[in-house]
Amino acid sequence: MSIRLTNAHEIAELRSWLIALVFIFLSVVLIVSLAFFCAYFLSINQLDLSDDSITIKDIFEFKNQGIKFAIEILKVIATAFGGIAVLFNVYYAAKRTTALNESAIAAHKSAEAANKNAEAANKNAQAAQNKQITERFTKAIEQLASPNLAIRLGGIYALERIAKNSDGGSNDDHWVIMEVLATFVREPFPLEEPSYKINTTDEALRLRTDIQAALTVIGRRDPEKDKGCLDLSNADMRGAVLREAKLQGAILSGANLQKACLDQAELQGASLTKTNLQEASLVQTDLRKAFLLGADSREANFINTRLEWAVLNGTNLARAKHLTEAQLKLSDITRAILPSYLDGLKE
Repeated sequence: MSIRLTNAHEIAELRSWLIALVFIFLSVVLIVSLAFFCAYFLSINQLDLSDDSITIKDIFEFKNQGIKFAIEILKVIATAFGGIAVLFNVYYAAKRTTALNESAIAAHKSAEAANKNAEAANKNAQAAQNKQITERFTKAIEQLASPNLAIRLGGIYALERIAKNSDGGSNDDHWVIMEVLATFVREPFPLEEPSYKINTTDEALRLRTDIQAALTVIGRRDPEKDKGCLDLSNADMRGAVLREAKLQGAILSGANLQKACLDQAELQGASLTKTNLQEASLVQTDLRKAFLLGADSREANFINTRLEWAVLNGTNLARAKHLTEAQLKLSDITRAILPSYLDGLKE
């Protein structure tokens, strides 16, 4: 609005100057014309017409010279006023350009101020979001120590949701939450009930519900967000269900996975040194490049288990089920205790 008013004011001012120039021009033309005619007629009157040497042709030539002189004077005056008009036009054009530049600078400053306000608003929103996440995180951690199973489960799944919503940037909570859940598995909140139960009907082991929930969350996480190796060493996970769990490179040394289900689990490069895998189900489990030094794998089920480049040095594979010579072809079985149906490999 201020720009429009300024332009309108300049246009009105320019119009006034042009009108004044036209008026001055006409006035000067009139004055010059009157002066010329007065001088002309005075010259005519002073001309001695009685002189026989002056002819009519001389009189007309004198008149023509006067008219030409008047025209030349008018041309000079017109040119001078035209030049003045051009100068005024250039001056106001420059003035208008300056005003437009100032308006552009002001608009740029306004845009910068708007951007700064937007950045401040984004920072405030981010701070508020971080505060909310921190409060949710703290509350979920507190829930893990509750004697009420439902509250503990709520805390576990709340932590999973926070981890999934983590952006992986400076405020990445994924790995912290995975470490918290791994710690919970290794050192669960103490209860009167044991960490596992025995099903008397089929002698299967059933892991405590909250520990199983934490392992499920760990097993289905996005491993691309990990910032280290999951530490589940020495954890009591008897009877755990870890089907299709993503445990690449995990530290499971000394863990108790007796009768655990690890079917189709991804354990490439995992450390299972001295891990108890008795009667564990390892159907289609990927154990390539895994370390099973001194592991107890008696009666474990090895149907289609991937064991290429696995280190089975000192591993107890007595009475292991469905283990084939082809599976062990690329493995290190130094000092390993093999099942009787693979005695040929010892030679």
